[in-house]
Parts: sequence; C-alpha cells; structure tokens
Amino acid sequence: MGRPTVDLPVILGAIVLQQVFDLTDRETSDAIAYDIRWHYALDIRSDADFEITDRTLRNYRKLVMERELDEVIFRDVTDGLIGALGLDTSKQRMDSTGFKSAMRELTRHETFVETIGKFLRELKRKAPEEYDRVDPEVARRYVEREGDGCFGLRPMESRDRYPEVMALLLSLIEMFRGGEVEGLNSFGLMNRLFDEQCAIEEDGNLRLKTTDEAGYDRMNNPSDPDATYSGYKGLGYTGQLMETYTEEAHGEKTAPGIITYVALNKMTERDSQALKPALDEVEERGLKPEKLLADTAYGAEANRDDASRRGVELIAPSCSPKYYREGRFSIEHFELDENGFVVKCPAGYAPKTVNAMKKQLDANFEKSICAACELRERCPCGIQASKGKSPRLWYRYTRIKRRNRLLNEQTDEFREKYKWRSGMEGTISRLKNWMKLGTLRVRGRPAVRLALLLKALGMNILNSVAYLIS
Repeated sequence: MGRPTVDLPVILGAIVLQQVFDLTDRETSDAIAYDIRWHYALDIRSDADFEITDRTLRNYRKLVMERELDEVIFRDVTDGLIGALGLDTSKQRMDSTGFKSAMRELTRHETFVETIGKFLRELKRKAPEEYDRVDPEVARRYVEREGDGCFGLRPMESRDRYPEVMALLLSLIEMFRGGEVEGLNSFGLMNRLFDEQCAIEEDGNLRLKTTDEAGYDRMNNPSDPDATYSGYKGLGYTGQLMETYTEEAHGEKTAPGIITYVALNKMTERDSQALKPALDEVEERGLKPEKLLADTAYGAEANRDDASRRGVELIAPSCSPKYYREGRFSIEHFELDENGFVVKCPAGYAPKTVNAMKKQLDANFEKSICAACELRERCPCGIQASKGKSPRLWYRYTRIKRRNRLLNEQTDEFREKYKWRSGMEGTISRLKNWMKLGTLRVRGRPAVRLALLLKALGMNILNSVAYLIS
C-alpha cells in the first residue's frame, strides 16, 4: 500500500509555524515529532503525521511558493481571525519597510565574477561535455577559485579588470548561444547582466554603463537576481503592510492590531504606487477602511482622489515645498479668500490685481511697496522687486488644495487623528526583530514572499491569542 500521505492541514500548519518561530527544516521536523504543543496546535492524530522529513517539508514548501498558496493562506486565515474576533476594520494604517534576503552586497565587478562563476558551475553539473569547451584557465579562476580572486582586489584594481571580465562574459554568451545550454537559468542571468551593464561602442569596444544608464532595477547579485537597490533603503525588498488599530486610551483592553494586507515590492517601487493595489485588495475582501493613516509618500494627489472615490478618508501629511521648509514664504503665508484669491501678503498688503486664468491665478503687487518691505528677502514678490522685476505670485488651483491641507496639518485636531500612525513603527519593529524578518535565512523572491506573508500571519495569530488570553 505504501506510506500514507501527510495530512495537508498538518503540513501547511507546520510551514506556517516554521516561519513564526524561525526554525530550520530539521528543527521543524523534530518539533513535529517530539513537541506536544505542536501536536495540539496541528491537531496531529495519525502516526504518519508525526514523521515529516526535511525533504517532505521542502517539497511542500516549494509547491506553496510555485502556486502562490502563501497569499491564499494569509488572506483566508487573517479574514477568519477578523470574523471570529469581530474586529472593526474601519480604522487602518499603512507603511512600508525595507529588508534584505540572505545574500551579500557585491560591487559591480564582483557581480560579474559571481554571475560567470554561477554559470560555469551549473554548466559543469548539468552539461559536463559542454563544460569541456571552456578554457581551463577560466575554469581554474572562476570555478576552482584558486587564490582570493576578485575578493582580494582593491576597488581601484577591480576597476582595471572590467574590460577583461566584460569580454569574457560576452565570449561565453556567444559560445553557448543557440544550444541546449541557453536554457540554463544561469545563462539567462549572464544575458541579463550584459544587457543591463554593458554597451558595445561603434568601434566594437565594450564599455561599462554608468550606474544611471544601468538603472537601479539591475541585477546586484546572481544569488538573488530579483533584489533591487534604493538609495534610501539599500539593497533588498520592500514590504507593504496595512493593519487595523483602535483609539482606546492607554491601559484599556484594546482589540489586537491585525495586519490585513501584505505585499512584496521592489526597492525601486515608490510607496505612492502601492496604495491603490492595497485598497483594491482589502475592498475585494470586505475589509475596506473608512479612515486610513499613512505617511507623506502615500499622500499624492491621485491617491487622495482615488481614496475619496472609494469612501476612504486618507490622512497623510502633504509634502511641504522646499522654500517652505527653508523658512521662505510660500502661498501658505498669504491670506486667501474662499475662492482662492490672494487677499493679503505676509506683510499685510493687498495685491493690485488678481487674475484668474485657465489653470492658475496671478496676483500682482505694488513694486515700490515690495522693494521697501522688511520681509522682501523671504518673500517671492519682494525678491522679484529687489531685482527690478514686477512682483507677481503665480499659483495653480491644485496648489490651493495643498495649501489648505498644509495649514490644517498644523492644527491640534489633525495631530490628534494622525498620532495613531506611529503604532505602525512598532508593528514593523516586531516583525523584523521578534519574527526575524530582518535576518532572513532565504533568498529569491518566492522564498522571501513566503517568509514575509507567513511571518505577518504568525504575528496576527499571536496577537489574537494574546487578546483572547487577556
């Protein structure tokens, strides 16, 4: 008859618990076999379910990643928790965090060397007869790795090696193009590396592209080709998170914060691009918030309009103009009437005329007054008058809405609403430190996505249990 099949809920539950407690496959197998707490949590009743091997765990985890069942598990269990606890999802907050997979940060030269080495090792393993065509000296340097190789070079020394390593990369691509070897994953990585970072000049010479030409979406490490770079967050991935919150006073029993939405994005994707997909998903699942707190990056005008059409109040600070942050006057310092027309300047003077055009308004001030004003060095009109120009203030109709928001954000009412957003930082900190998202033991987008989703789900489960116990 053969060995009985492992009960599917047991193995899926084990995969979730593995991420919750950040265990290796061997530690997970031992916990299933010997830990009575796991037996109770997984409802193990069959003797076959006590003996789940490392290989079984790997095979089922691979299936979960390939079929994107991690997203299904997160959504179904989270929705079930919210329904069982009767949680209110009308108030939510959103933020993002950057994190790394288990990989090294390489220089551009090291990326070339590692990509070539990865291809040659895979070629040797899967097509040894083709591997024999490779120059023995190249094999010695990139496969056998005698000496320190590129890792023993100083930055200035590695820069001199670019022509050599680019030429080798191109020669390997041309040597094996069109054959069975072209189907190897590492061969595709070599093609991608060459396309992204190399250019062929008119004279036939190879040139290394500048970082701006190569772009920040370029491959930075062949061990994790999906990881991208952000000057603000570094190398890795961005996790988008949305969670519920309550406004009860400190010390009162409050409903647990439940993460309702999780998405894995590139480091190069802006937070402003992440809001619409998040609202689409939570709305589809019946978890749409009435009030959503987010930081400045999510508060783009298009996002505010989209949230408003959905009936969601997006509370996010507006990005103040550069000259406003520098202490110079902007439209926020001018007094406007209910139609958006300038009534007074910061010094209290009324404009001569205000002209309303199709897309903007134009306020004209008296040149002699602006030139003699004590505030002229901080005022755009005074600066123009000091240069002998006619003092005028141009501003678009859309700028009026932004001005009103910036002024509203200085009020106690806005601060009282927005103060609850800071709790999201605590959630992210617990994910990174408590759930070990900040020190992942995996790499590659599918494995990183699985870890992010199931660690977030694990936090939801632990928060729910703590709430029920209290």
